Amino acid sequence: MAPQHHLIKLDSEQVTAFVYWEQRRNIRFSLTKKGPVMRAPRWLPPAERKKALRQFEDWVRKTLDSRAGLRNRYTNKSRFEDGDTIEVMGHTFRLRIEKRADLKLHRGRILDDGKTILLQIRAEASPEEQHKARTHLLSRLLAARFRDTLYQRLQELNEKYFRVPIKDFRLRYARTRWGSCAHSGNINLNTRLLLAPPQVRDYVMIHELAHRIHPNHSRAFWAEVERAMPDYRSWHNWLRTHGDTLDF
Repeated sequence: MAPQHHLIKLDSEQVTAFVYWEQRRNIRFSLTKKGPVMRAPRWLPPAERKKALRQFEDWVRKTLDSRAGLRNRYTNKSRFEDGDTIEVMGHTFRLRIEKRADLKLHRGRILDDGKTILLQIRAEASPEEQHKARTHLLSRLLAARFRDTLYQRLQELNEKYFRVPIKDFRLRYARTRWGSCAHSGNINLNTRLLLAPPQVRDYVMIHELAHRIHPNHSRAFWAEVERAMPDYRSWHNWLRTHGDTLDF
């Protein structure tokens, strides 16, 4: 059954939530890539449905108040605006955003000064499309700028702790997964990690390198991670708590 769209007000903004009335016994709230979701029994009487929706709205407001990254994502509100500065791996960039009516495609580049990121956005694009364009352009430009630096760090950690073959290394934007390791030896990292503390990036790299030895999350795998990074739990927990704030 298709979900019902349900608008939830957040101060001056609003979020589109999705409500499923299903053949089930309990009520469940969750946050997904597309937005907040409520799943509830279809047999609930009208008064109970209203009560469930009120509880859902309260839960969404409370949850998003503590998770600014998700709130921005759901409301198509960019974290960075024109004139803001972006701190990336010890480098500071100033952001220039131009909305242009003469563009067919969004485009961006790092200017010759090496300190300014210029994004040119189609003026007639919807707020959602403009938000996605900023995210895509920033992610792509910064990945190109710092890919070799991160690859060098990955090789250093590999040489020191693992000495496993690495076939290729890529930076890709993702909503959820911070990294991945293929059987072929390809390792991918999320470009959002460019905004993270260096220890967090090291933890994710070590995590993926350990998967070249143990392609699972067994005790042996975590022992391999701990051998390379004894305090990995602190950075694992940091990422779980603050990961939503790492976004463009």
